[in-house]
Amino acid sequence: VVEDRILIYYAGSAAKHGKGGETNVGMDVGLATLRRDGWVSLDAGNAVGTLTTKTFVHPGGTLHLNADTSQGAVIAQIQDAAGQALPGYDRGELQATDAISARVEFSAAEREGLAGRPVKLQFMMKNAKLFSFWFE
Repeated sequence: VVEDRILIYYAGSAAKHGKGGETNVGMDVGLATLRRDGWVSLDAGNAVGTLTTKTFVHPGGTLHLNADTSQGAVIAQIQDAAGQALPGYDRGELQATDAISARVEFSAAEREGLAGRPVKLQFMMKNAKLFSFWFE
């Protein structure tokens, strides 16, 4: 991992696996790059898509997203264990950005008040890719 990229060095050749005795077979080394946590993403197109997590214990801190919303948006909501939006945490929007660590801002002033509480996250997305999320 270098800064915000994952570097993957690899080698390739025209030789067949398990065949011995081949000589003068060309071999090259390559480099593939991915964004950090870029192995897989949850993608939404023109129609709004929704994802709701399982209930988990809020670790405290601010919600961060690794997301590409350069063509759309992700709206995050923090809910109680029953799926009801928590006051002040009903709409944190991330739009027109491509970032590996974008802070999601909510109107609630007391962020640490959720630490230790059972919560769910709901993401509503349109024309966006969500790679990962965490609290910090």
